Amino acid sequence: TDKLRLSDEENEIAGKLSLLFSRDSAARLYDGKMAEGTSTVLKDILQLSISHEHTMQGLKLTRITSQPKPAHAQYRDIVTHHHQMLTNALDLCGEIRGCLEVLTKNYEDVNHKTSKVDTHCQALLKEQEELTQTANDLRKKLSYFNQAHHITMKIKTNELAMKIVNSPELHDILQKLDSSLQFMRANSKWKEAQRYLGVFTRLQDKVLTTVKLYFTTQLRSAAASLRQESTSIDKSDVKMASAKAFVEFQSVASKMKPLIQSIQDKAGKSEQYQLLLTNLYQTFAQYRLKLLRGEVQAGWKRETEHHGLPDAVRSGGSYI
Repeated sequence: TDKLRLSDEENEIAGKLSLLFSRDSAARLYDGKMAEGTSTVLKDILQLSISHEHTMQGLKLTRITSQPKPAHAQYRDIVTHHHQMLTNALDLCGEIRGCLEVLTKNYEDVNHKTSKVDTHCQALLKEQEELTQTANDLRKKLSYFNQAHHITMKIKTNELAMKIVNSPELHDILQKLDSSLQFMRANSKWKEAQRYLGVFTRLQDKVLTTVKLYFTTQLRSAAASLRQESTSIDKSDVKMASAKAFVEFQSVASKMKPLIQSIQDKAGKSEQYQLLLTNLYQTFAQYRLKLLRGEVQAGWKRETEHHGLPDAVRSGGSYI
């Protein structure tokens, strides 16, 4: 620009042009001066201002821009700059808000699907628990039917039945038989329930009969042992025989106590057990009577032979 030689008229036009940055103002200025016959250099500058606005805005003429901008212009530029920054920040916030809205929508979709999956899983767990409970109930109910085979194998023969009666396993077998019979009576409409009811009834009868047979065998063995030792009926031998009988039956009673206790516990709930308990008591009393009848009658005979009736009654009561 130092090489340009501008006339006063051209300097005036250039000064006015430096204050105008819009294409329309430059065009109006260009049209107004063309008629007055401006130089070719000024025409070229004006054409460049129209076709290349940004190039003309950046043109720095030494003579035009040598003076600093006024304070209000600088303040306007600062405000404009801050306004542009705030505008950009608002645009960025808008973009971030849009992203957050997308994330919120995606989160709601995922949360909804997760809730559905959780509900479905809870339903599956509940169904699993119900199936497990049903399977356990079915297994428990089927176990009653399986008990028939197990108990039958344990008391298949009389020898096995005797071993069961003389063992702690008897109480468990009686308990299983009672619960199985109760179940079959309560579920009589089940398939083959009546048949299994008859099976368990026969098994119970066999066990109770074996108990009575074992009890009788033990008493018979004790009575036979005592008879072999009874050789005389004098007074001293009678006392000795009585003492031996007491000891022998005490031993049998101690041995039979667990068995009798099992029957007594069930006697109040079942007629079969009550009947069995009564038979055991009667059997015990009969065998004791057979052993002691001879000695007691002999002792009573001696008392009546040596004493009158009142004295015999008194001495007989002491003897008994």
